[in-house]
Amino acid sequence: MIRNDQEYKVTKTALISYEEALADFDILKSIERGVAPVIAEAQRTSYQRQAAELREQIEAYDALKGGESTEFSMSSFASIGKELISARIAKGLTQRELASLAGLKEQQIQRYEKDAYETANLRRLEYIARVLDVNFIGKITVKPASDAFASDFLNSLDP
Repeated sequence: MIRNDQEYKVTKTALISYEEALADFDILKSIERGVAPVIAEAQRTSYQRQAAELREQIEAYDALKGGESTEFSMSSFASIGKELISARIAKGLTQRELASLAGLKEQQIQRYEKDAYETANLRRLEYIARVLDVNFIGKITVKPASDAFASDFLNSLDP
């Protein structure tokens, strides 16, 4: 996920590099140089996948910055950090601006966002959400515990 304009520039530069590598990649020449055909194909596929992933990240960031995305679905509580980052970008705020609004240092927001707010406690997550003026609508589904789950869970506790 691209979190700021600097990362956006780095990602665009990386995409250009992968696209150039793909344009210059000649599978037959690789094979002639002794690269196994399956390895040469894997290299090309790797370049293609990486370029596609970078394109998706750029498109997602552009959509957020352009105000096209204003609602985000969370499939787990763990994704709340990613969604707070998305909300900040969709609001048109930089990390510095969010820090100022929240009364925090920019470096703290950068640290939080670097690990998708995994180090922030629940109170801090709620505070950042309030500063961003975002609403949460959620649902918690309690799944029945199965004997296999309980057994696996208890076994995972044994050293």
